[in-house]
Amino acid sequence: MPYYQLTCPIIRKTHLTSGTVSLWFRGPQIAHAARPGQFVMLRVRNEVHPLLRRAFSISRCNPEEEAFEIMVQAAGTGSRIILEHEEGEMLDVLGPLGSSFQEVEGIQTALLVGGGIGIAPLFFLAQTLEVDYHILFGGRSHSQLFALPEFEPQMRFCTEDGSLGQKGLVTDLLQKTLQEVSGKAAVFACGPNQMLAAVAGVAEKTGIPCQVSMEAPMACGVGVCMGCPVPDVKGGYRYVCKDGPVFPAEMIHFKQLVNG
Repeated sequence: MPYYQLTCPIIRKTHLTSGTVSLWFRGPQIAHAARPGQFVMLRVRNEVHPLLRRAFSISRCNPEEEAFEIMVQAAGTGSRIILEHEEGEMLDVLGPLGSSFQEVEGIQTALLVGGGIGIAPLFFLAQTLEVDYHILFGGRSHSQLFALPEFEPQMRFCTEDGSLGQKGLVTDLLQKTLQEVSGKAAVFACGPNQMLAAVAGVAEKTGIPCQVSMEAPMACGVGVCMGCPVPDVKGGYRYVCKDGPVFPAEMIHFKQLVNG
């Protein structure tokens, strides 16, 4: 699939939480070509330092506006620099990159499971679904969670401290929701590796299809540096940027990934 290197203006900036921001960029080729699960590599500012780009999932697209969105959470130096940018500024963007979520035929319900900023690509997926869906959004506390108006009726929350929604882990909410849905379901998940391992375990036990979008530090985003490996159950490794970031859950050796 082709990708593009564009200089994109920031057309909207919105604070979602105290440490999470939505940035909409105008980039016609990316907005029209992107599929749910794909990502962009962003040069955080137009200077030599930081040298390496940062990877961000595409969280929504608006082809009519020729725009795409990423969600940035304050974490390291690169993300904090991005959060300082304002509307009208131009940044260098490479994308869309990687694999996308795949349609599962014959399902009646899609369960979209996100942990923390891993929720981002699931909004894009929700935009494209033609079946009923629930977005299950988990975090440590309410301060990490947010709702987007267009998806809020389908969103369910859980927090480890019980400050919003069900108390517990997002896998607890997943198991509860599975008991409530009727017909064939499929799970689509993105978040920390331990969360994905647990979600994959629930899906395996219940016999439902599961696709996971993996998170990994990347230097290039196109499979050159080989710096984002995840273990394959058949041996060897897959690379998040080139082979993923979306994989069938049964392909990933989660025990080796989580336990080293």
